[in-house]
Amino acid sequence: MRTLLSILILGISVITAGAQSFRTKSMSLLFDVDKSELTAQHREQIRTNILEIGFGSIKEIYIEGHTDSDHTDLYNMGLSERRAKSTVDYLKNQGIPDNLIRSEAFGETEPVSSDKSLNRRSVVTFVYTVWRPYDQEDNRFVVIRVKEAKYKRGIRAKVNIEAGEEIRELDTDRYGHSTLPIPAKSKALAIVSAKGYLNHKVDLNVNPTEYRNDTSYYDVLLYRAKVVRKMSFKNIYFYTDTDSLKPESQPDLIRLLATLQDFSDVYIEIQGHMNYPITRPATPYQKHYCYSLSYRRARKIYQYLVSKGIKPERLTYRGMSNRRMLFPDPQSKEQADANKRVEIWTLKKVPI
Repeated sequence: MRTLLSILILGISVITAGAQSFRTKSMSLLFDVDKSELTAQHREQIRTNILEIGFGSIKEIYIEGHTDSDHTDLYNMGLSERRAKSTVDYLKNQGIPDNLIRSEAFGETEPVSSDKSLNRRSVVTFVYTVWRPYDQEDNRFVVIRVKEAKYKRGIRAKVNIEAGEEIRELDTDRYGHSTLPIPAKSKALAIVSAKGYLNHKVDLNVNPTEYRNDTSYYDVLLYRAKVVRKMSFKNIYFYTDTDSLKPESQPDLIRLLATLQDFSDVYIEIQGHMNYPITRPATPYQKHYCYSLSYRRARKIYQYLVSKGIKPERLTYRGMSNRRMLFPDPQSKEQADANKRVEIWTLKKVPI
């Protein structure tokens, strides 16, 4: 029986849900007679589509295995399963998380043509979100201009655009400028950061510095900060592939909150870390995934502290990906958990 996702893929190409558009894009990988292994051309097709869609936008990848009508039903079902599996294995090898992949095998039951060569196939369908569609007429452009606070000079910085669960990474140019289009009615935040400075959050829906035609300009001043010390919270852990905190994290979260309540002049930097062993291939998709997840983990701690009354301007957060694993090649669950951590650094704001 077809799943609801299958019906969605076959019948609808774009669905709008609130501020997000859910889209699908399908591709067919054709196989020679009785073959099930991906060719170099197949692999290139998959990589090209992932890059065109955008790493952070993919919500699910659905794979169907099919055959022609030669051989028996039993043989064809097994062959279609192998074709689907080889596609799944390649996606996993590229670093696509298991929870984003679904697959089904249909044997010879769903031919698409009297030409048997077109029925020997795997169909790969990407389900993804678009929060800043370029094909809509109501786009507006946002320019973020970043300067350091003391001398008002433009500096290079990283700009993370948050729209719901979507996170987009941008870098400013050498003048401190970064430009992007977003839908006019979208709710988006820009988190601006640079090494040695406190983060700055910008609500892209209110109070632009200036507005010209369809472009909003936001000026951001970053204030210098120096690291004072690392705070030891060894038990803030997350479930695999999520930003959901494990229950054993609660005591350290309470201790962190109490520290900030007791020392109201303390600023902190929250660093989110990933577990991704150095022995595994680091594809462009996986690099983005690691950064995005580590960023969301740091943001989760930020959100917890703000919900408990800590002022947002005292908190800076950033994703560290898997660049600083405690165990680069973890040999146990305990070592892997230690890599999936959050570190807290106390900062001192440098007077202007």
